[in-house]
Formats: sequence, C-alpha cells, structure tokens
Amino acid sequence: MWECQSGGCNGSPRAIHRCHCPQGRALPQRKLPEDFEIDANNLPITEGKAHFIRQVKENGTISVLNEDFDVGESLAHEYVWATIDTKQGQSMIYYREKNEEEAGLIKIYDYKIGENVKIFEEKF
Repeated sequence: MWECQSGGCNGSPRAIHRCHCPQGRALPQRKLPEDFEIDANNLPITEGKAHFIRQVKENGTISVLNEDFDVGESLAHEYVWATIDTKQGQSMIYYREKNEEEAGLIKIYDYKIGENVKIFEEKF
C-alpha cells in the first residue's frame, strides 16, 4: 500500500499515480513497527554471493573490500566482475572480451570468512 505524503490522494492507488502533492511523490507504508531496531554491529554473514565491478589497475590488480587480487597486467584499465561466494569461501573473477556475449571465469581465489557463515533462511 502506498501513501501520499500530503494526504490529498486519500491513499487511492489511482489517485497516487495522478498525485500532485507538494512533495510530488508517494511513499510506501512502513511494514516494520516504529520501534524496530537492528544491531548493526552484530549482523550475521549469510551464505550467498556479493558482486563487484572493478577497473584493473595498471599493475594488474583490483581491490575488493580492501583486499587486492591479482588479475593480470594484460587486463590493465579493463573492467572485471568479481564475485565473493560466502558459502563456498571463494572469490571468482570474470572478464568479458569485446564482442563476447558472456563473461568467462579467469581466476578463483580462496576467500575465507573470519566468522561462521549462516545458512540463508527464506522467511517471506
């Protein structure tokens, strides 16, 4: 359910699309209680993948999460796709050649997480 900031749309989905309230936009209704808090210093790492696009430095390395990975000087100034897989404990580096449809795997590194990786539980 979307809610107009000015209240002039009466929350009607049709009216919101035509909303001309002073703020000029509708906001989603809050689904969490007002007093809901997350301890940002105690968030678990769950199994999954994090993706990063990085430009290869002149020395052939990229930096991901303050760690350097050797990609190769032949790719200096090119862009690569780095994926960290927390379940497998690996970092994979991909590169897509010009005129290629898919990126190819060029490097795999061990990437050990310094804490327990939680199983992802789908709750919704």
